[in-house]
Amino acid sequence: MRGVPRRVWKGDGPLAWALVRRPPDLTTYAERHGGTFPVQHAAETIDGRLSAGKPASSREMPVWGIEFREGLATSPEPPMEPERHVNTRIVALTEYVSSLQAK
Repeated sequence: MRGVPRRVWKGDGPLAWALVRRPPDLTTYAERHGGTFPVQHAAETIDGRLSAGKPASSREMPVWGIEFREGLATSPEPPMEPERHVNTRIVALTEYVSSLQAK
């Protein structure tokens, strides 16, 4: 993403100080998972709906699956297949995080 400072990828974004837990370094996600980028795990983490029932203290990242779905309610032309639209956005974010991996 253009305009996103590298420090944000590394967990040192401008609001990191306000979080209970320090955000992880997204450039080492694959390294922390045995050297292979865990596509399914990353997508489920970004989506967040599978873990939405966990205590609020266990997750500071927004539940993007819900955020994306709710955002469609105010869209002037909601897509015919809202879940497909949500999944497309989650896949795009997952691919983006994958592209950040340290080589």
